[in-house]
Amino acid sequence: MSFQEIAAGAIGGVAVGCHLAGGSGRRSAHIDCQAGMEARFLAEVGHAVIGLKREDANELVLTLVEKYEKTLANNMAPVGKKFQECYGTKRITMTDECLEIYKEAKEELKEIGVDLD
Repeated sequence: MSFQEIAAGAIGGVAVGCHLAGGSGRRSAHIDCQAGMEARFLAEVGHAVIGLKREDANELVLTLVEKYEKTLANNMAPVGKKFQECYGTKRITMTDECLEIYKEAKEELKEIGVDLD
């Protein structure tokens, strides 16, 4: 859900000329629940949608919001994993589990039309 929120914000922000910055929703409110993968994802999505028409960006955002709006409205957003669970702390590399979640989030965006590498 965090990646869906990040993508919706990035797509909408780029479409109207805003800079991209932000946390990771509910995760940001908890100790050790912010990780570099969110910023990386934000940047990748932002770069991918440069030049997208506002109407097309709006359709993508609506598609993404539909996926998580009920969870958000019911205050049921998951906190997710802590940094130490997402990254090996000796070399600061993503764990296999989190890397797979990251890849799945990118695939979800590709399926709805975001041109990610």
